[in-house]
Amino acid sequence: MPDLGSINKVILLGYLGKDPELQTNLNTDSKFTVLDVATKEYFAKVSGKNPETTWHKCVAWGRTAEIVCQYGKKGTLVAIEGRIKKKSWQTKEGGDKRKSFEILVNNLTIVGGKMRDFEDEPRDRGVNDEPY
Repeated sequence: MPDLGSINKVILLGYLGKDPELQTNLNTDSKFTVLDVATKEYFAKVSGKNPETTWHKCVAWGRTAEIVCQYGKKGTLVAIEGRIKKKSWQTKEGGDKRKSFEILVNNLTIVGGKMRDFEDEPRDRGVNDEPY
């Protein structure tokens, strides 16, 4: 069967869950950071559910890692484009098999400041705008 191609692409818009920290891979001397990014899904009010938060483990390398560590803080809104990678390992204690998924960051944009910064910021209103 011919290879019809495939796509492994993720796009997230979410908030950093903690201040990013720059780390160094001891084998390659490459700089990287692990980001915990929260996204929320909102459901119809009739369901009676609160927004559901999903946490995503994202790994940024090189200059991207340096920039997000310099300018990103807990609560910063970021846009991430990347791909999903599965990691597998065995525990040291019992040799149990484990797996997890992470997003390898290809592009990262710092969209804005912390969530509360936007709530306190007045917005420009026109004459015909509805009250907010």
